[in-house]
Amino acid sequence: ASANTSVLLSILLHDIGKATTMKWVKRNGKTMVTTPEHDTKGAAIVNKIIERLKLTSMGEPTYKIDADLVEWLVLKHMLLVHGKVSEFKPGTIYRYFLSKPDWGMALQQIIMADSWATRPADGRILFDRLIALRKKIESLKPLLNKGGSLELLLNGNDLINIFNLPAGPKIGKLLKILTEVQLA
Repeated sequence: ASANTSVLLSILLHDIGKATTMKWVKRNGKTMVTTPEHDTKGAAIVNKIIERLKLTSMGEPTYKIDADLVEWLVLKHMLLVHGKVSEFKPGTIYRYFLSKPDWGMALQQIIMADSWATRPADGRILFDRLIALRKKIESLKPLLNKGGSLELLLNGNDLINIFNLPAGPKIGKLLKILTEVQLA
């Protein structure tokens, strides 16, 4: 799939938080630069840039910037660095990549672009995690309906009525557990 304007802006700005999080540390006798939490700091910065430049109100609808998507992509672009795909629960894969397919594809695009630009000392390209992610996403697709969503066996109203539970945040937690179990 081709990248849209919001994805392209996210790729351009995904590491903008590095400037404010840069630290020098010694590891194995070498001085290295680290940028802890640059994804979180960057997400806050991109929103300010988008607002200041009024990017959400410019251009044709095809080229409109989705500020929420850009912020989310910058915030989540390190997902495969922070976690191992083999340890991702099915619900995590569903939530990030399948529940909102356009956003999930956009996240894959930014992760791929960042992978092309990130090379460890041995010079290899870091695609093994992205390939493992694609395989996990594909393995969950048969569980989705033709519209691409997961139909839970029970919804929030079912939980309230069948189990005589009060409405509230606990219902959301139970639905999250139900999603995990159903996908597993």
